[in-house]
Amino acid sequence: MTLCLERRQHPRFQVKSRVAVILERGRIRDIYHGDTCNLSMGGAGIFCDLKRCEEAESVTVVLFSLVPHLSIRARILQVGDLESGGLPLLRVAFTGFGSDEGVRLSTSLISPYSRG
Repeated sequence: MTLCLERRQHPRFQVKSRVAVILERGRIRDIYHGDTCNLSMGGAGIFCDLKRCEEAESVTVVLFSLVPHLSIRARILQVGDLESGGLPLLRVAFTGFGSDEGVRLSTSLISPYSRG
């Protein structure tokens, strides 16, 4: 995990985590899998097999790197060109955290840098 120094609302970390992106429509075929390439308290970059979606569409992002898994409501900002292994880069902005999800995400992002 490396820290990116950029002018952003939230620091972005280069974090790889398995994820599921669930379209709010809720049908089983609307669950897509991928990997994050970066993560912040404000959103994520995800290489994902999601090919058809609308910008501003609501989704749920499930991060599998934390136990129990972390589910965060998000909005699609952009679906980019094919990059890693032929998967498009999906950029999402987090729009809502559940009861302790924000604290758990913050702790998981910061903890590697707080050690000595």
